Amino acid sequence: MTIDAFELIAPQLRSIALSKAVAMGLDYDEQQDIAQETLLRLWQMRDDNRLYKPEGFAAVVAHRLSLNHLRRKPPLPNSCLRALASKVLT
Repeated sequence: MTIDAFELIAPQLRSIALSKAVAMGLDYDEQQDIAQETLLRLWQMRDDNRLYKPEGFAAVVAHRLSLNHLRRKPPLPNSCLRALASKVLT
């Protein structure tokens, strides 16, 4: 992929990455981080001939980065979990 082609498709790829991060429940700053990291990885792979569908690759990368980010977050305290469970069950 040429630099010009990447620049043309980058806004769409960023939008895909942001939507994945939103769907995973990340806050605004985390969403922006995921989108930026996704575009960086795509930029690094722009010359890779195996990258046939950059939109799909962006979605997968953003999803996996979001999962990794969520895994690093500290767990919620039990009191918060009980409050959430009572709201869901009522």
